[in-house]
Amino acid sequence: MKRALATLLALITVSGPAFADQGAFPAESRTTWAPGEDRSAAALRELEPRRRAGLSMAEALALDLAIPGGGHFYTGNMYTGGAFAALKVLGIWAVYYSFRDWQYRRSLYRAARRANAELDPGHELQFEKPGGGYSTVEDFRRDYDRAAQRTTFSVLGTAAVYAVSLIMTYQSVKKINAESIPSFDLQYSCGILDGKGEMALSLSMTRRF
Repeated sequence: MKRALATLLALITVSGPAFADQGAFPAESRTTWAPGEDRSAAALRELEPRRRAGLSMAEALALDLAIPGGGHFYTGNMYTGGAFAALKVLGIWAVYYSFRDWQYRRSLYRAARRANAELDPGHELQFEKPGGGYSTVEDFRRDYDRAAQRTTFSVLGTAAVYAVSLIMTYQSVKKINAESIPSFDLQYSCGILDGKGEMALSLSMTRRF
């Protein structure tokens, strides 16, 4: 047990060349050393690992708001971007169509109400509808209310699609940037022989910046 503890302490305090000779550093970390450069433990703490470029959160979210599916295309999720692009275009069209229908139903209701008040305020009259048939002022009001409900639902549905898209874009950028954080992965293993047999000892350490 004492021998194992002593060996572990020796591994922790071992200098850079010993680790490099055993393949402790990944190739991408070793290639940052210049010939003749100090490879001691102190130099290791100042060594700059290779970095992978991250993504801008602000740009991703702005693109997702401005362009249907733009945030997902920016993060490289083409299929997800295509799906959200289709949903957003459909939602925008639904909002536009329902809003125009609401305006149309409102004009019919107001015209019928005004005509009924001018012609016979004490009775509910029927008026010819543009598409054929006859409706009372109350019928026009119900059509107007249903159009308002459809407009509200289309706006809420489209807003929900945009919100989900923004959340997914945020999560994608966050994941990509987390994976781009540079790190050193140090691994070392050896076998220890004693009178009773062989014991394997390994040490692994990850340093993130």
